[in-house]
Amino acid sequence: RHAAVGGDSQGFWLMDLGSRNGTFINGNSVGADPQKHTNWDKVELGGMLMHWFFMESQDTI
Repeated sequence: RHAAVGGDSQGFWLMDLGSRNGTFINGNSVGADPQKHTNWDKVELGGMLMHWFFMESQDTI
């Protein structure tokens, strides 16, 4: 277990679950308290760097 990601009506959040190397959003350390993140943030965990983006849902016909 490294990190947890969640979302609600206010947006998306990320929190570290006590990882050895830490979790970062745009180079800033994320602790155990949920931190809000937005489209195209750089998220680093476990030595892996990711760009997160969120797609709008599309209406179905």
